[in-house]
Amino acid sequence: MSKINSKPTWAINAETLMKKKGIQKLDLLDIFGVSTPAAVGHYFQGRREPSIQGLINLAQKLDVELSSLLGLQENTHLNIKEVNAQRLTEALQLLVRCVDITPEEVMIFFKVYEKINPENIIKSINILSESDDKNSIFNSIIKVQDFMSIELKKANK
Repeated sequence: MSKINSKPTWAINAETLMKKKGIQKLDLLDIFGVSTPAAVGHYFQGRREPSIQGLINLAQKLDVELSSLLGLQENTHLNIKEVNAQRLTEALQLLVRCVDITPEEVMIFFKVYEKINPENIIKSINILSESDDKNSIFNSIIKVQDFMSIELKKANK
């Protein structure tokens, strides 16, 4: 199970940039719409989730692209092997804030996500990303089914 409240990638990147630019958490109150540096600290520690607008505002304040702040690859060919469970979880947390779904649907989604296990999702993506034609895609699907049946057997023991 992944740790959802660990320090987010954006916070690590922001702290590095803030140190270089001499920006303190106190300077970010208006960015996140909060009244204390401790509230900003909760975002940086992963205890609370900032809004998309808050992250956009932070990127602007730090004079970087949002994708750079979030630690996303600049090229269009993402090497999925560089994605870990934390980054996958962070990406999904950001995505669910961008779509019109209820808090209950979000909870259900993340319960299913945790049950599947982020590491298994990454393994499946890696297997499928190696496919380049219909036959290899079919073989990859079989490989994913095989390793998932092994994982399910392990989980049920």
